[in-house]
Amino acid sequence: MKIRTVRHLVKEGLVNAVRQKMMFIATVFIVVASFLVLGIFLFVILNLNELSSLVSKEPEIKVFCKYTLDDGQVYDVQKAIEKFPEIDTVTKVTKQEAFDKLKNDIYKGHAESMEGLTADSLEVSFIIKLKDPSQGVKIIPELKKITGVNDVKSPLDIVNMIISAQAWIRIVTLVLVLILLGISILIISNAIRLTVHSRKTEVKIMKYIGGTDAYIRLPFIIEGMLMGLIGSALAFGLISLIYNVFPASSGLLNDGLFGQFKLVRLDDILQFSVFGLFDAKVFLWIPIFLGFIFTGTIMGATGSAISIKKYLKLK
Repeated sequence: MKIRTVRHLVKEGLVNAVRQKMMFIATVFIVVASFLVLGIFLFVILNLNELSSLVSKEPEIKVFCKYTLDDGQVYDVQKAIEKFPEIDTVTKVTKQEAFDKLKNDIYKGHAESMEGLTADSLEVSFIIKLKDPSQGVKIIPELKKITGVNDVKSPLDIVNMIISAQAWIRIVTLVLVLILLGISILIISNAIRLTVHSRKTEVKIMKYIGGTDAYIRLPFIIEGMLMGLIGSALAFGLISLIYNVFPASSGLLNDGLFGQFKLVRLDDILQFSVFGLFDAKVFLWIPIFLGFIFTGTIMGATGSAISIKKYLKLK
């Protein structure tokens, strides 16, 4: 196909969009809504993956003593813990240290929440670091058996909870995205059908003088692709606010969550391996942007193709 012909067909697609501008705008907003849902759930999944990875790499286990234990009994618990060969270090957190942490960190600025609470009502705890984090499953049940131990907290509990949440979120995301993308394709199809109907006389003349099916269809497909392209691009712009502006303004990125955990940003570096041959680095926004644009364009083309094939009864 000649460049001049391609240019003419693209122009026709743009003209079609202008002729049906209200339907075009409405369809674009439907596409934006679909990709917004996809982007928001993707944001949640990415952060859960990051949190799960961070927590699973942290070999810390917290052992809480019964608050009624005296210093001698606490010492016995510590010695029992230190006997395990899987343990690298044991750090004691006194009642006063636990109280100060509550006061200065967790309930900072909310002194009323600590009324009636004293250091003596808290538990002495031990922070344990394992030589090998994978040994946590084996050692936790043994730690719970130590006399004087009230509870044992492990990142494994958080990891399992995150993994369970991820599974459900992925299912919900898949279902919602499929429904919304299906609706978008249907809306695009209806919009193109209206355009074809308004130009049915012109289409019949083109077929009569020998216009090929591909030549007739291409402007409408271009119009549909334009709907998907603009909708997905606008959605990416709005998603950028969620990934960058909102977390930064809320202070979550500055203060951090769960220790060193921070919400993902679009300017974060994504590292991956290319067929195991070499490692590559790219900004997170690049694959997300390309994914949005590619999916939106294909979605628009699909909706147009379905509409035209049905309307023109092309085989």
